[in-house]
Amino acid sequence: MNDHHSQEAAIIAYLSNELDEGGRLALEFWLAESEEHRRIFQEAKALWKNSGKKLVLHHPDTETELVRLLERIKKEEAAHSKNSHAFPGRRLLWRVAACILVVMLSVYGYIHLNPAVEFERTTGDQVASFYLPDSSRVWLNTHSRLSYTKAFHGEFRRVTLQGEGYFKVTPDANRPFEVITGATTTRVLGTSFNVKAEDTLTTLSVTEGKVKFAATGEPESEVLVTTHEHATFHTRQKTVTKGEVTDVGFASWRKRNNPIYEEEARNIKAFLHHQHTWKKNPIRQTIINGRIRNTASLTTYKNVVLLVTYGKSADATRVTRFTIVEPVKPGQELAYQRRLVDTFTDTSFVRIVVESAELVLEDDAR
Repeated sequence: MNDHHSQEAAIIAYLSNELDEGGRLALEFWLAESEEHRRIFQEAKALWKNSGKKLVLHHPDTETELVRLLERIKKEEAAHSKNSHAFPGRRLLWRVAACILVVMLSVYGYIHLNPAVEFERTTGDQVASFYLPDSSRVWLNTHSRLSYTKAFHGEFRRVTLQGEGYFKVTPDANRPFEVITGATTTRVLGTSFNVKAEDTLTTLSVTEGKVKFAATGEPESEVLVTTHEHATFHTRQKTVTKGEVTDVGFASWRKRNNPIYEEEARNIKAFLHHQHTWKKNPIRQTIINGRIRNTASLTTYKNVVLLVTYGKSADATRVTRFTIVEPVKPGQELAYQRRLVDTFTDTSFVRIVVESAELVLEDDAR
């Protein structure tokens, strides 16, 4: 690797994760030759890392940051040109820096002009439910569309929405989650909320947490919307208003025209999972400590009937039932404790299964 052009090409390829195994070995050999080579490489690596911190698609400072980097390269290269003989590594470093800038400008230009959609989901006559790469969950209403680009994996978890969607966002204090409609921007760190974008009105309703809501491109219109509040943007009046949620069923649409909800309502036992332990107490009663976990996405169950079979042996069994009246919400695990009337029975096994349950039909978004 004695040729300067091969050196800069190898460094750029390495920083771009495009250097093959042979090139990597040659670069490592070149780095081992001198401290000067290692210093050049570390400076180039730092430049690559630091100059790319704000190069995020749609970030307002992107173009400014690129221009500043170009000016810095030109200025420092001119300042060191007179000392190129005393510091031969500087010329290589700034050639690498210039290459880095070219790569960044090319990538930025391509992404800026051609924002490649990495994911797109459009619904027809049925509600859709799916997870995003950060484990946030989305319910997409009928005749709606949600998409995101590769920038979703960067500084902002940004999605574009047409129609109506309900979002349960996985918390991440370092990467805000944004929902962009044709007229508004909704930004959160981790919460649950509903966004409905219509021709002249966009409505945000918050189930829990805090959400920032504004007209796109008008930061002065931003309002903070908290639990059980809603905000609206009127396209014609160009105004953002905020108030208390009056329609507590604002997200009930998730249960209509939704095959997943229909399955949860029809096949209850598939979504209620039970586990338990048991032991005899000092007066020889069997104490059962159990847990019921609801894995449904939308359905809350109540009056869960547990069928209990116990006894000394398979030939000598007894059957009883417990009813857990408390509601079990989606994703919730409910603990309970019950006792068997078996003081005079040498109980050797206890089997429990979910026999039935009722749906909470009026379960709202709260």
